[in-house]
Amino acid sequence: MIHVDSDDLFKENAESMNYTGKQVQNVPYWHIQNYDLTNSYMVAQMWIDTNAKIGSTFQVTVSEDGFSAEFLEHFNERIVSKSEKRIRIRTNNPDRHIILERGLDDVITLTFWLQFYCLIVTSAEMEEPEYDDDFQKWMYEQNPKVYHLYLNNFVDNIIV
Repeated sequence: MIHVDSDDLFKENAESMNYTGKQVQNVPYWHIQNYDLTNSYMVAQMWIDTNAKIGSTFQVTVSEDGFSAEFLEHFNERIVSKSEKRIRIRTNNPDRHIILERGLDDVITLTFWLQFYCLIVTSAEMEEPEYDDDFQKWMYEQNPKVYHLYLNNFVDNIIV
């Protein structure tokens, strides 16, 4: 597992990060907070190039628009389906797809300042009704502070 807050060391070295390195290719789960680079597609491309295992997961929080638009543009020819919450693309392996999910719930809405994304390698056989729409669990794991702030503000508003 790799967990990085890009305000730390990652931010200084992210542009030179070698996504093809074995140490990155073999990580089944990783997430980056405060990701502010414009290469949203690089992890998915690495997974396509290396035939990543089903279940490989990359989670990221970003504070700027354009993450999913850049992903869509790069993988335009591979799109299987897209919606407000998900973009599904083909890989070179007919048994696997990659899904980019945008985490949305009652706290994190389309207009929220912080955006949550989860990229996952899944079976090509997985049907849309099998998708897990409970984004809150992985969103909370990425940034529990957002929910704590929301709950504190909610409680303060009730008491006032």
